Amino acid sequence: MSTRNWTLGRIGLAVAAMAALSVTACDPFIAANKAAPVVLGVVMVDTNYNEVIPPDSTGCTAPYPQVDKAWADKAFPGLCNPDNLAFGIPTVCPVQCYPPRMGPAFAPLFTGNIGGSYQTTPAGTFTYQLPAVYALNNVPPVFLAADGSEFVYAQIRVLFNKLMDPKSIQPDPLLPVPPSTLRVLAGAVDVTALFAVEYVPNSDTDYWGGSLTATPIAGLLDPNTIYTITGTVADQQGNPLTVLAVVRTGVDVDDTPVATP
Repeated sequence: MSTRNWTLGRIGLAVAAMAALSVTACDPFIAANKAAPVVLGVVMVDTNYNEVIPPDSTGCTAPYPQVDKAWADKAFPGLCNPDNLAFGIPTVCPVQCYPPRMGPAFAPLFTGNIGGSYQTTPAGTFTYQLPAVYALNNVPPVFLAADGSEFVYAQIRVLFNKLMDPKSIQPDPLLPVPPSTLRVLAGAVDVTALFAVEYVPNSDTDYWGGSLTATPIAGLLDPNTIYTITGTVADQQGNPLTVLAVVRTGVDVDDTPVATP
């Protein structure tokens, strides 16, 4: 073998070794998530992006049975701390009604702990599971808090367990328009053209996946209306997933104090 060929051979081996080392070292971080795609939750987002959550109000029922705090303090010491939520730390504290949300990703443990359970008050057990239909009921399009803050629950967010194929939700990244396989309905009427439908790859919490968001172009949802997001999307491995999320809006809620004469 010539000196030149021997040198090139050594370089080639070195490059191959470095490549193998790089792949081996980084593989846990870049390996594809091949888990079956599922919907982990549905939530209504306040498009005014207030930094506080409205308190439970009359007619507003928390989306999950409340955690038995005595049990939580014993079973998960230190995790019943409301401040945990601001940092994405799991908590087993009782949950409020707002923002309207449903699914194991938004339940008290905030871990998407499918198949797990917790003790509740009144006495009982709540088990995390994936419902066939995610339904948010009596969501007020507008909530006026006691301090005058206005919460506009206009964006519907469907949360997945993994990154999805963007083109199955938003084929053109510059246009918030879904494919024909994904629709937004108001009652039985197709109102997809009145919504901006987008794919959001990042999540608030590292163990969540991407999201589908649907926001009315007009900025507000109609009261007393049933909105449905329905259709088929796919993950990055091409596995299809049927989405069925229903939001039933109620009337606007005004919790501001009534002036007395």
